[in-house]
Amino acid sequence: MERDKVQQVLKEHILTTAEARAITNQSPQAFKNAVLEKRILPIYHHERVRLFWKEDVLKYAAEVKKRKAETFGDS
Repeated sequence: MERDKVQQVLKEHILTTAEARAITNQSPQAFKNAVLEKRILPIYHHERVRLFWKEDVLKYAAEVKKRKAETFGDS
C-alpha cells in the first residue's frame, strides 16, 4: 500500500528530459550541470530512468519519515 503511494507521488513529479531542459533555459550544458550538481536526480521508476527535481524527492522523503514517526512513534 505504501509502495503504491510512493509510486503515485513519483509519477506526479516526473520531469521529461524536454521539461528539464526547458526549466534549465533550453541549454544542454545547463541541463547537464543541473544533473551533475544533483539538482535533478535520475531515478529508476517503472522500468525506465526518469528525472526528478531533488527538492521534490527530499520533501516527499521528509513527509514519509514524519508519517512513519506519527504512526509508529518516535524511535
